This record gives sequence, C-alpha cells and structure tokens, in this order.
Amino acid sequence: MKLSDYVADFLEEKKIKNAYVLTGGCIVHVIDSIAKKKKINYIPVQHEQSGAMAADSESRITKNIGVTLATSGPGATNLLTGICCSYYDSIPVIAITGQVPSLKLKKKSKSRQIGFQETDVVSIFKPVTKYCKLIDNPKMIRFELEKAFHIATTGRPGPVLLDICDDVQRAQIEPIKLKSFKPNVAKKNKFTEKKIKKFLKLIEQSSRPILVIGAGVRMGKAEKEIASLINRLNIPFLLTWGAMDVINHEHKLFSGSFGVTSGRAGNFAIQNSDLIIAIGTRLDSHEVGSNIKTFAREAKRVVIDIDHSEQIKYKKMGFKVDILHTQDSKSFLIDILANTKKYEKKDTSLWLKKTKSWLQRYPSCNAKTNNQKKKCKPIFFYESAFRTFKR
Repeated sequence: MKLSDYVADFLEEKKIKNAYVLTGGCIVHVIDSIAKKKKINYIPVQHEQSGAMAADSESRITKNIGVTLATSGPGATNLLTGICCSYYDSIPVIAITGQVPSLKLKKKSKSRQIGFQETDVVSIFKPVTKYCKLIDNPKMIRFELEKAFHIATTGRPGPVLLDICDDVQRAQIEPIKLKSFKPNVAKKNKFTEKKIKKFLKLIEQSSRPILVIGAGVRMGKAEKEIASLINRLNIPFLLTWGAMDVINHEHKLFSGSFGVTSGRAGNFAIQNSDLIIAIGTRLDSHEVGSNIKTFAREAKRVVIDIDHSEQIKYKKMGFKVDILHTQDSKSFLIDILANTKKYEKKDTSLWLKKTKSWLQRYPSCNAKTNNQKKKCKPIFFYESAFRTFKR
C-alpha cells in the first residue's frame, strides 16, 4: 500500500470532512491520495496562510477537526501565522507538510540547504504547536498520525504538524506491521471536598460575586453544565472574548464582557466585584490589563483552568488566587454540580440590578448608532442580525 493512501485512509477514519490544500512538489502524493477520497472535500486555497486559517475556523465552528496541507519550504512557512492563531487560542488543527526526500536532508551538515526548498520546519513550528515531528521513516507513519491526532484533541487542544519526506510519502508499506501509538491514561484532578467547602464559603461571604466564563467551556463541550451552574448559583456572569457565544446574551444574569476591547459595563462589574469565579480562562493581559495588580483589587479569586503552566504565572506576577485548580471545565462542572444539589440560591438581586444598570447606561448600540439612515455601523448591523436571527 502506498503510504500517502494510508494517510488519506487515516483522515477518513477520523471523519475529517475537508482538507485545505495548496499543491507543491513535496506534498503532491498526499494531496493526490486525499483527492481520491469521496468523503473528504479537497479544497484548493490561494495561499497557505488562508488554508491554515480555514482549518482553524472549521475546528472552531464545527465538530470536525480542521486539516491543512502545504509543500516544503515557503509552502510550510506560509502556514505559520494561522498555526500561531490556533496555538494561542487552543484550537485543534492537523497540519501536514511535505519535506525533501530523506536522503537530501542536511541533518547535521553546516550547509544551509541540500534538498530544493529544504527548511527545518520542525524547529520553526515547535514553539507554536503541541507536537511537531519530521517523518523520515515509513514504518513510523501510523504511530505519528495516531500520536499527533491524540495530542491535538486531548487536554488543552492545539495544532500539531507532521513534516513528511517526499520519498516517505510514496513508499510502499504493510499497514498490519505498522507500530501503533498507545497514549497514557491521564488521571483526572478532582475538585476535592475541602476545595468545594472553601468554594461555597467564598460565595456565601460575598455580596458582589461574578462568574467569568472562558472559551475552555466551549472547548470542553460544557455549555449545558455551565448553564446549570449559572442557574443554580444565581450569580451574574461575564463572557470572555473567546466565549461570547457560549450563553445567550438575553439571559437574565448576563452582565456583559470585560477586558481591553470590551464595553464599559462588564469592566465596571468585574472591577467592583468582591468574588471572581473564572472557569475555562487563563485571564490573560487582554482581559486583566497590563498592570494585573489593579485588576479587581477587592475581589477574592477562584480560577479553574486546564493548563497548569498558565496558572504558574499568577504567583510570579503578584496576583493572589484564593482557589487555584487545574481541571478541564466539563469534569469540574460535573463535580461541582454533583456536590451542590442542595445549594440554596443566593440572593444577588441588588448586585444584579447594579450590573444591569451599567449595561443600560453603556449599551453597545446607542440612539445615535441606531438612527442612521444612509450608513450603518457594523455594531448596529451585528446587533440587528442577532435580534432577527436569534435562536
């Protein structure tokens, strides 16, 4: 069996719907094999960057995993901006690039280049991918495909890249003899009973609590669970930039968004809160501002995030967090919902009235925006479209 056909079969088995490609000499074999698949749409793009962006977008808005392919050298490097976008926003994407034949790899040679358009793709992409690997041995194709797909879609998601040598793509293999990848079973970090008691006590002691919902909630497919928690705790909530579509903005407890590019209402709400419960967000500088010490100065803080490395930064920045817990959003929400079945809703009516007053005072669309006759500002168009086509 031709190795490139095996790659196409693997993508089909993983229910990949679309492959965004720009052809080139060192990736032509994989593209040709994919083009023969009836269940995978072969979509040519005008530039590799748009292919990476298209794959990123597909992973964001559908249940599919985006796939993009590019040739060696400039073809691969043109993917970089799109891959960076996926990496920083935690979007699972599979990138496959072609590389020069394995015999023409410079390896440890001091030559700048031996094969035509040879480029050290792995060194370039390693800092902005969850996994990046050069495949110069046909026998490792199954192992690397399975490993890359697993890494891209588990834990904190993100892009992976496989750089496959031209001669490897056209090699003949025996699938039954290929080595498989067996992932380690990760232990789930439970929200302990001690933390649950402290969590509930913080809520009980607060008078101005705010719930912050991040993009990790959607990535963890925890929309139903977060809706249940909002209703159970009866706490006003804010949405981060990456989670603006997780909960309907007409929900009675919705209090806006916050951060550098958000409206004033949400920023007033979080700055005046006395308890922040952040779920599925790393609270980056875009949200908390350049001087983190001035962010919600009077608030106690609870941060639930899947990536422990993101949480380490708080101590270095002098940002005190009262409960810092590493866990994916869905399993955390399941844990907390199971342990709060008898929870009595908190009366937050006065605080909610205040957050709503800020929304009314600082709307995204004001009278001047709404009364335009010849021109239409984008914000008014989006607001009108939402009202017209809302679910």
